[in-house]
Order: sequence, then structure tokens, then C-alpha cells
Amino acid sequence: DKWPEVLLQFEDFSTAHAFELLERYRYKRLCFNDDIQGTGAVVLAGYINSLRVLDLPVKDNRLVFYGAGSAGVGVADMIVAFFMESGITEEEARRKFWFVDSRGLVTTNRGDKLAEHKVPYARTDVETQLKDLKDIIAYVKPTSLIGLSGIGRTFTEEVITEMQKHVERP
Repeated sequence: DKWPEVLLQFEDFSTAHAFELLERYRYKRLCFNDDIQGTGAVVLAGYINSLRVLDLPVKDNRLVFYGAGSAGVGVADMIVAFFMESGITEEEARRKFWFVDSRGLVTTNRGDKLAEHKVPYARTDVETQLKDLKDIIAYVKPTSLIGLSGIGRTFTEEVITEMQKHVERP
């Protein structure tokens, strides 16, 4: 190999390609995907500090992610690893997440074929198909709302007001 010590950074690949490329090369080359791992590390740092400020134990967290692409799942994977360090299992950690994509709440029973990266976070315990973010927040009563979507103007006053009903400092 011409440059065995070089760090490869993948950025702005489509979600399907981002996960596939990272999996293909992560154990062969020094590399990282900025959307999956870079964004994940930055958001995790902020999230850890928010838990300290709120004095909120890991076991009491419920997170709604608006956006289920490579950045969203990358951030969630980082937070899951953090939760596991606190002593909960990977399965328990993943159950603390509710993902929202362009079709609504990501569930195993909503009638579409989920992209592979969404499957570990797809809810199996929701029977009603929820599409509206405000309704999802009312249902989940999350402690955190994380936006990782390219769709703007989603966190409306209505959405934030609903969040405030369930947590003092959203």
C-alpha cells in the first residue's frame, strides 16, 4: 500500500453507501465517516453534558430522533455505547430510542421495508402508526429531542410546547 498510515475520511455519501463503505474499510484502513462517527462524537459530548446539568440518570432517558439517516443512527450508536458503559445492555439502551423518518415513527409494523441501518432501532411495541412529530412526542414523553434531518422548520412552537409538558428543560 502506498500510504499505509493515511486517515481516510468519508463524507456526504448517501446513507446506504455511508454504512456500506464504513463496514467494508473500518477494519482494513484507518478511516471514519464524518456523518456517522464525527457527528456522533460531537452530539454525544453535548448530550453527556446535558445529563450532568439535568442530573438525569441514564436509565431514565427517552430520546426521540428526528431523522433516521446516517447521522441520526451514528449519533444513536454513540449514545448506546455510552449507555452500555453505565451498565445497561445494548438491547435496553436501544429501547430508549424512538426514530422518526419521512414516513413517521420507525416501527417494524408500519408496512414498509426498513433500510438495514434502521432495523436495530425500529420499535416493536407500538401498534398505532404515528406520523406527526408532536403526536410522537406526546406518546413517548421524551427527555431529549434530537434533530438530525435536512428538513427545516420542524421544531415548531407546537412541538417545543409539547416537549415542555414532559421535561422541565428540553
